[in-house]
Amino acid sequence: MFLALESICHKSEEEDPEREAEGAALVEMIRHLLKHAPGLRAVTYDKALRGVHRAPLIAEGLLVFTPQYAGLPPQSLERYQDGPCTHDLYVAEARVCERRITVDGQTHYTPLPVEELEYRKGKRARLRLPAL
Repeated sequence: MFLALESICHKSEEEDPEREAEGAALVEMIRHLLKHAPGLRAVTYDKALRGVHRAPLIAEGLLVFTPQYAGLPPQSLERYQDGPCTHDLYVAEARVCERRITVDGQTHYTPLPVEELEYRKGKRARLRLPAL
């Protein structure tokens, strides 16, 4: 079901590598929709949306589904220690992952399962991950 349609002057990725024009237009369109459809709970879009675009939508209490931009390297999140066990947590491919080093020295990122995803309007999302 289409709820809104917006037209923007599309720029090439070379002219607008962060997709600012497209992402900003979508954010404004979604804010307009929220005024008329307060029950809106989720938005899906292509990879033109970056964090700067997703953040205000998430702050409105929406779940935002977008493909992960392939150009982002894994980012260190934290080192979790439980007694003698340590777990290096990273963000990789838009997921919280545990970094593991294989016997042949290769790095492998294993996504952690999400047990619960809770959004609160105006606040950050809260992930509840299973115990490691």
